[in-house]
Amino acid sequence: MSVHKMLIDTVELFNYVGEVNDEASYQKTVFSKCYCPLDEGAALSVIGRTPIDGGKLYLFDMTTKAKDGFGNPVSYLPFPDWNALADKTGYWTLSDKGTDYFVKAGSANKLRINSFSRKKTGSRKMWHFEVVGV
Repeated sequence: MSVHKMLIDTVELFNYVGEVNDEASYQKTVFSKCYCPLDEGAALSVIGRTPIDGGKLYLFDMTTKAKDGFGNPVSYLPFPDWNALADKTGYWTLSDKGTDYFVKAGSANKLRINSFSRKKTGSRKMWHFEVVGV
């Protein structure tokens, strides 16, 4: 899967950091050299049409680049460690709490993260995160 020709996507991840003046506040991380196929569609029923957009995000350890909104490199921390930090600058995380989301470049759809898994099988260059958004 980690073929450089396939890793052409850019995705923005938004980690929920709390509320400021009664508004949700997010920290942005920009991923380049990742893979993010989107499923866009609709469910038709008697009461109308409901969007069923979704997608997956594949973040490879050795290939994907993560930077903050200013272009500075950032590192992954597991959610409990990230959440315990007072200053989260320089770090990103994945959470299935329903508060974080990602957006693929060129798409208007915000995909809320509802699950993710860590894959550490095969050679080291294949290790990655699989993130599911709806």
